[in-house]
This record gives sequence, C-alpha cells and structure tokens, in this order.
Amino acid sequence: MHKIVTMMILISAMASAQPTINGDMSDVNYTQLASYTSTRDGFGSSNDLGVIKSYQDGTNIYLGITGELTSNDNVIIFFNFSGYSGRGTNTLTAATSGGVLNNIGSAKMDMDVDYALAFNEGSGSTNLYLDAARYGTTGHVASAYIGSTSDQTGTSASVDLGTTFGGTGNIQFAYNNGFSGDANKGIEMKIPIAAFSGVTNAQSLSVFAIIVSSGGYFSNECIPGDPGETNPGNNWDAFAVSGQDFFTSESAMPVELSSFAATVTGKSVKLSWQTATEINNHGFDVERKQSGSAAWTTLGFVKGQGTSNSANSYSYLDNAAASGKYEYRLKQTDRDGKFTYSGTVEAVVGLAPASVELSGNFPNPFNPSTSISFTLGTSGHASLKVFDVLGKEVATVAEGMFNAGERNTFTFNAENLTSGVYYYRLISNAAVETRTMLLMK
Repeated sequence: MHKIVTMMILISAMASAQPTINGDMSDVNYTQLASYTSTRDGFGSSNDLGVIKSYQDGTNIYLGITGELTSNDNVIIFFNFSGYSGRGTNTLTAATSGGVLNNIGSAKMDMDVDYALAFNEGSGSTNLYLDAARYGTTGHVASAYIGSTSDQTGTSASVDLGTTFGGTGNIQFAYNNGFSGDANKGIEMKIPIAAFSGVTNAQSLSVFAIIVSSGGYFSNECIPGDPGETNPGNNWDAFAVSGQDFFTSESAMPVELSSFAATVTGKSVKLSWQTATEINNHGFDVERKQSGSAAWTTLGFVKGQGTSNSANSYSYLDNAAASGKYEYRLKQTDRDGKFTYSGTVEAVVGLAPASVELSGNFPNPFNPSTSISFTLGTSGHASLKVFDVLGKEVATVAEGMFNAGERNTFTFNAENLTSGVYYYRLISNAAVETRTMLLMK
C-alpha cells in the first residue's frame, strides 16, 4: 500500500504579492480602469488627475488614483456595485457628517451611487483627510469623517470604514503628493470587501472620480468623461450630459481560490483545488517545475465554470513525475485573456514521509460554523489552531493526544469573528499542515 502525503499552501486568492499602500501606483499588479483624457482644467494646474487603477485579491479592493490636490479641494470617488441598489440617478441627498459630502446632496450622478469617499488636504501639506458616505434607495444612509494620514509622502493610515459602510473592516490609505514629478504618485487605498454592506466578491464594480471644492462646487476635471468647457458647478446633473459616461466599465471581482493541495501516491501527484466564486473564468493551466529550476512547464488545462457564486472543485493528475521535489502552480485565465498565477504547492515524489492528513473544512465558505478533520500517521500530541490573515491566533479548535489512523472531526464556530480569510493549522510531531477557509457573514 502506498503512503500518501498531502502538502498545503497558504492562499486566499489567485494572486501574486499584493500592492503596498504607499501612494505609488507603479505596482505591476494594477490594471488601469480609466484615464483623464478631457484636458479640462477648471480648477487650475495645481489640481490634477491622471488614471484610475485597481486590483482585487478576492478579499480586498485595491484602488489607486494618480494626481494631486491643493487648497481644500476634494477628490471624490463614487462606487457602484452590481446587485446593490443605491441612489440610481436620483439626487444623492446630503450627508450628515459635514464637509463636501454634505454639500453635494442635490447633485445627480451618471450611475447608481452606492458609496462615496472624499479625500482632501485640509489646506495643508501634512495630512490627507477622508470622509465617507453610504447611500440607499431612499437616500443617504450613513456618513462620517473617517480619519487622516500623518503625511503626504506615502505613509499609510488604517482606520475603521466598516461602521460607516455597514460592514466590517478598516480602510488603509496613503497619499504621495509628488504627481508633478512622477505620474505614478497619488491616492492609494485598500478596502476589505467585507466593509461594504450588501457586497460580495461575486459582484462587479464601477467607479467615478472628480475634483470638487469643499463647498460642493464640481470641477470639469474627472475620470472618466468630459463635463464640458466650463465647470459644472453646484448641484450638477451628470446624468443629463449627453454622449458621456461618467463611470468606468464594470470591473469583475477575481476568481477566488479557497484551497490548493498536492497529494503524492507512489509516483503520481494529484493536484486538487477549490474556488469559492468565479467571474468569467475560462480555466486553469497546470504548471510544474523542479525545485531549484526557474523553468515552468505547462502540463495541461482544466476548464473553469465561467461565472459561479458557489464552490467548485477541480483536480489534475500528474503521472509523469520522476523521483524528486516539484513545485506546482495554476495559471487562471479569464475569458478576456487576462490571467493571474496562484501560489505554489510542493510535492516530493519517490520518498515516504510520515502521513499527516488535514482535510478541507466543510462547508467553505461558511457562516458561522464549519467542520475540520485530520488524521495522524503516528500517535502523538497535536493541536489544531486558527489564525487571521495577520498571523494572530484567534482560536484553538483541538489539542491533546490522538491515535494513529483515526479520523478526528471538530466544529469551529466563528460567530464572534468578522468576515474574511482565516488559516487553520495542524501542528503534530510529524508535520505542520495549513489550510485556508473563508468566513462570509
């Protein structure tokens, strides 16, 4: 009978290293959504916009707007999520927290506004201030001053946004005001999808950015679209401007990979992976390389499910691996040709390490409880613990002495935890195995 070993990877989404929030949008992971093309400059050359870039990792939305501000003028970003009913093209209604979001209540946008963020320098050169508002079908739902950065040179701040947006989580944002010398500089942010009430990673996103005075007077400098030769002013009706779209094309959330494992049986390696959600997923190229080598080889292709809001399981069997240590990865390709790589899993072929099996939790995603099982190859002490994405231990599911060959199943209750990705880790005398799971409330 062949011994079987399963090796797991810590992975929350089909993604490489995420962008660093420092006000510099040169990170290669970003995709450009739209650019400033109208050449309008109604508020002068000291207020500038360049491009809007985005990146999603299945748990967070990364958004960058290149440009810079002066005086107490604002860059307002409006968000529209598919499947969420906001203001439509009706008047926004005034926020109650003061500031510019209070002064644009009579304006109408060209899309269904669900959420808004307003950034301004506060007439200074040492901070960037942030206000936020959430909208619904009847108007303004909630608004607040959120917080500020400590400088304008790229130091990020992390402050609570979920309370205002109706969800949970902090926004991390930074501002580098060096746009005049470097076109990649500007405002950059990372927002957990869980912060947006009523939004999941199965929905698509459109955004619109525009410079507005603190008194609610709209400039003609925005991304995308062209408001015209003169500034729109107060109470702007963007929907009434013909021939212009004041919103970006919908940006789909990515394929979210919830697990990826390599199981060795004799000289065969079985790769198994599961997605939590998929948007326009063409499929996966399975790639392999020997450890220490830089060359990846494509072994085969596994067709995706297109668009799916439910979990899907996939597998691929590699029968051609000679003895040695290998790394595997997935190249996930969208139907429009865009692709991303997963992290890697390792497999050792021709050796027989002690068998330790940590099974995938079920259900996954889950709310609020899920079952986790494991089996030890040799009797001994083991612990099963849960960690958040920052590596902080949040729960001990089980700990003690366990017999070899017995399947141990435990229920993990995350009722007191916030939505997001968590890692569960089995620590035994023979090995340490880790898997990932997704809590969606």
